[in-house]
Amino acid sequence: MEGRADLRDPDTAPAPGTRLRTPALLLRLPRPLGDDARHDPPPHRREHSHLARHAGGDSLNIQPLIDALNLQKDAARALAYDLRAHIDDLQTRLQEAETHLEHLAITRKTVTGLTDRLPLGPSAALPRHPDFPRILDAFNHATGPLRAKDVCEALGHELLPKNVGGTRAKLKRLVKLGILTETDTGNFARKQ
Repeated sequence: MEGRADLRDPDTAPAPGTRLRTPALLLRLPRPLGDDARHDPPPHRREHSHLARHAGGDSLNIQPLIDALNLQKDAARALAYDLRAHIDDLQTRLQEAETHLEHLAITRKTVTGLTDRLPLGPSAALPRHPDFPRILDAFNHATGPLRAKDVCEALGHELLPKNVGGTRAKLKRLVKLGILTETDTGNFARKQ
């Protein structure tokens, strides 16, 4: 027991030997804690006491602190008001967007329900050549039947036999599709 007590008390501990070593966390203090007479309140309280108290009394001067808090409160209240206004605006815009989405869903459902009942229009059966929409445009602006030569001019092609023949073949194809009619031999018109 005596050997153990010596290890705990640094003043009575034996010198480290070959079998004995100093504990790792043992600190040697020159004097006991708390006996130092220099422990006083922090110096700022003594030197700057006018900051903590009124000039004529013993109470604390908290008015500048209250004023600063009131300023912060007013700023926070203004920010909260602005944010509420912004939230209201965003909620209105969100409601409008949701209403628009509902209308689009209704429109889509209506259109997909009607596709089975609607006949195919000319644009659905129109071949995939850039001249066909332009040919139909020429017939939309025409007042009467057109010949292949007239359509070729409207398309901006040269009046060569190969161009007129190709245009005639396209017009005959539109007749077979039911978009145009051949009123007389070589005269084509829009189907009514």
